[in-house]
Amino acid sequence: LARSDLSALELLPLQIGKAKALGDVELRSKEALEYCLSLLTKHGYRLAWAPPFGPPQAVASCIRTMKKAKKKPQSFFETMKASDDKKLNFIGYLLSKAALNAYTAGDTAMYLLTTVKLVDITMEFGV
Repeated sequence: LARSDLSALELLPLQIGKAKALGDVELRSKEALEYCLSLLTKHGYRLAWAPPFGPPQAVASCIRTMKKAKKKPQSFFETMKASDDKKLNFIGYLLSKAALNAYTAGDTAMYLLTTVKLVDITMEFGV
């Protein structure tokens, strides 16, 4: 991970592997969540404003996403295509790992935020 000759996209699978090892193998969910959040921030997906605002932001984001989803016609969801963007697929996987680690760490607000962000990205860019 300390190599400088790799691009951000080439480093991302290695970083995801580290996050997976922290959460799944070493069972350090809180550390894995923090690592996932730092990777997401590094790649332009900042989830939370600040820790004290996590619960209100989670509820507001959930309501906003539900309204967006209700406005979409049913045919939109039936005809969704898979995304070909590698970075976006890695970000989606990283969000799902962050959601799992937030759940196992007991961080309900971050679990809701990561899940809602994953739904948002799926509605915007595809599966």
